[in-house]
Amino acid sequence: MKKLIPLIIFSGFATHAFSYGQTTVLCPEAVICDSEDPKSCHLSNNPYDLWDKPKLISSTTAIKGNYPLEFVSANTSNENDPNNLKRNVHCSYVNGRWETNRAFLVSMKYEDSNIFNKLVKESSEWNDGGYCYSKDNQANSPVNPTLCPLVQAPGISIFDDTNIKLFYKNPNSYFEPNYIASKRLAFDQLYNACGATSTCIIDIGRCDAENENCFSYGSVYLDISAKNIVKISQINSFKVPENPYIFKQKPSFNMIYSEEIKN
Repeated sequence: MKKLIPLIIFSGFATHAFSYGQTTVLCPEAVICDSEDPKSCHLSNNPYDLWDKPKLISSTTAIKGNYPLEFVSANTSNENDPNNLKRNVHCSYVNGRWETNRAFLVSMKYEDSNIFNKLVKESSEWNDGGYCYSKDNQANSPVNPTLCPLVQAPGISIFDDTNIKLFYKNPNSYFEPNYIASKRLAFDQLYNACGATSTCIIDIGRCDAENENCFSYGSVYLDISAKNIVKISQINSFKVPENPYIFKQKPSFNMIYSEEIKN
């Protein structure tokens, strides 16, 4: 296996508002339980197949019937701050009064890949604390999912449960690990690696726990020539003996997932 070849650094910068390619994501409308067995509970819908199975959090048994969406939590701080990505999106569903309720929590699949933020617009119910709920101010008042829109923050992510990461050469590797490696990279991280360019190359592969050694199984070409806009131009999968995967883009999102190569 070989080490990553250092990236070419590009200069220049164009200023635009982040608006390109926004795909609005909504929480499922409800959790539906066919019996008291939590295993019978499922999502009413699953837009873009982004949501995980519902998790019962306040009881050992469920109530048969529908659990409407009660509130949504999402990222609150600067959308371009990589540290902001540590908070994940959650959708909460409740059936019954607070003192006897049964509550479900639904989160994104592969939370390490989550780079979704709240989308604030005139019709939304988001508050400054990063919560979206009915303004009726009544306990357990259902909220319409369309009032709690989410949007992918500028960046890219690996959307699967493998140990594959996105990585690039760390310019401060004399003091830090040799590579910046993660399941998700924000726009600012990409810009620090490449500058404003239409041909930013980020490698895809495996890294050791310290990110000292990374091995490339593929690469993704990005257009980041406009501020806070990330476009995937091309994804490559390298035919090397160590690589068991081919890499593809999840439609409508800057998400990359892996499929095992079939012999």
